[in-house]
Amino acid sequence: MGYQESLVTMFPAFNFDKLIKECAKLKKEGFYNDPWTVIPLSVVIFKQKVGNMSAGTKALWVCGDRSFHGFKGLVDSSKTRGFNFSTLKFTPADSVIFGLADKSVQGIDFSSNDKISENSFMKRYPFHKYAQEVRQKNDKVR
Repeated sequence: MGYQESLVTMFPAFNFDKLIKECAKLKKEGFYNDPWTVIPLSVVIFKQKVGNMSAGTKALWVCGDRSFHGFKGLVDSSKTRGFNFSTLKFTPADSVIFGLADKSVQGIDFSSNDKISENSFMKRYPFHKYAQEVRQKNDKVR
């Protein structure tokens, strides 16, 4: 047991926004108030290769006890979600980014809940901001 941060990616990538919509719904329902879950904090989009993340990869940055970094810790697996759980991959963030001294995160504001920040390696959205953009994009499609 112990605290860990992970980057959650999804394949195929076009289902990523479905995952974000589901996590936003679960957050609103209070699912992440349970200590046996991982909490979505940010969405990052890699502009260039960083560690094993290729340019263009979207990842959900989550945190919580490392023993819950899996499908059941992120989504309510008792319900049908519109995507396959086996398409989610959890990668420890520290295996991609080697601490705040790593140039790939310099200038990225992880402390702000409202500020979108970016550098030449990635763009970081607070989770609720990205979820709001997904919701607005879906409303325009209808």
